[in-house]
Amino acid sequence: MTLGGATVVVAYTLFAVLLALVVVAVACWTQLEGRRARGDRLGRALAPLMRGLEAGGARAAAAGRSLL
Repeated sequence: MTLGGATVVVAYTLFAVLLALVVVAVACWTQLEGRRARGDRLGRALAPLMRGLEAGGARAAAAGRSLL
């Protein structure tokens, strides 16, 4: 395999890993949203953190920036 071919393989592999991490993060966030809405123990414990992240995202969006 040439160096260019290896570079392409590594790039696609890193992209696939990043995409998988995003999918897992969205799935976890959705589960935590449900727990927060139901008001169970974990949902109450994580609610301040989640509100802070949401507020930070809203501020970044208002400023025209991305958190990523």
